Amino acid sequence: TTPTALTLLASSSAITIGQTVSVTALGGNPGVLTWSVNPVTGISPTSNGSGSPTGSITFATAGSYTLSYTATNGSTPVNCAAPISVTASVSIQVTDPLAVVRPKVFLAGAYNPTDGLMRDDLRTKNLLPLLEPYSTPVLVGTGFTHKGGGGNESTTTAVFSTTGNNAIVDWVFVELRNPSSASTVVATRSALLQRDGDVVDVDGTSPVTFAVGAGSYYISIRHRNHLGVLALNTIALSSTAVTVDFTSSSTQTYGDLNAQQTINSSKALWAGDADGSRSLIYSGGGNDVSTVFSQVYFDTGNVSSLPTYIVQRYLTGDLNLDGEVRYQGAGNDLQVIFTSVLLYPGNTGYNQEYIILEQIP
Repeated sequence: TTPTALTLLASSSAITIGQTVSVTALGGNPGVLTWSVNPVTGISPTSNGSGSPTGSITFATAGSYTLSYTATNGSTPVNCAAPISVTASVSIQVTDPLAVVRPKVFLAGAYNPTDGLMRDDLRTKNLLPLLEPYSTPVLVGTGFTHKGGGGNESTTTAVFSTTGNNAIVDWVFVELRNPSSASTVVATRSALLQRDGDVVDVDGTSPVTFAVGAGSYYISIRHRNHLGVLALNTIALSSTAVTVDFTSSSTQTYGDLNAQQTINSSKALWAGDADGSRSLIYSGGGNDVSTVFSQVYFDTGNVSSLPTYIVQRYLTGDLNLDGEVRYQGAGNDLQVIFTSVLLYPGNTGYNQEYIILEQIP
């Protein structure tokens, strides 16, 4: 006797990795029910079994799966010549909801080529904000616009208590861009930068996670007073973290070879964008020098309006990230802008009015 037709009822046919599905088979009488999943990658606790329902099946790998049920009758009637089977299948689509990246980048203003680390003076002087700065009125409108669920990330004092190579230097702005158009931002996250260049999530250790789904994206890293950088090619991201090392010359970036500053054998973001214009200007209209001057001259603590006054606050004019904004005197921040402009490889005439542009579309 041929078993009756099977009807399969799945608890869901579209899930994300880590979720479960249970399938119930109706019909198949008389017959013994068995089932199997194909492919078997990432299936737990088992990819096959008998009876109905299947019980909860967990899918740990993205992909298209087929769960098939078979009803086999080999005993009715008693003198059955050969087993007779009927089958039915259901498709289950498993997607990866995350894009996880572990970037690495150096900020030239804070970088020390002797030990290969960046200074963490902002942290040691308790100037780093617990709430990311890129959603504040000071920076909104300077190209820092959160998208895709990013914005208002915050961390804890415990994260800022870490010392050594993994101590936090500052907040950075991480972007995922459309694979069809590098000028279109899909999602952003504010993340934390460690002294050794690792960019981590707000817990101070984890890679940066975007809830936009696995796929290929252009990746860029930007900073509040350095020029940002963009990977030349798209990078395949999933819930398994991928390292993108912008400190290495082997990582191709958008624009020409001077998109970042070369310091010894390492690459670093150009320092000196005090006004958030995505350019470095030492002399001439729209120069960054005037921003440093304004932050010093008009600071509420500078009651005597002294150009040598030292402001100890978290401001964009602190171009070397030592926790101080200096317009004049030893270690002043104008030297950072001047050095960047004069040493820029494209400025072959050593023109102090040369303008360095951020090379991100």
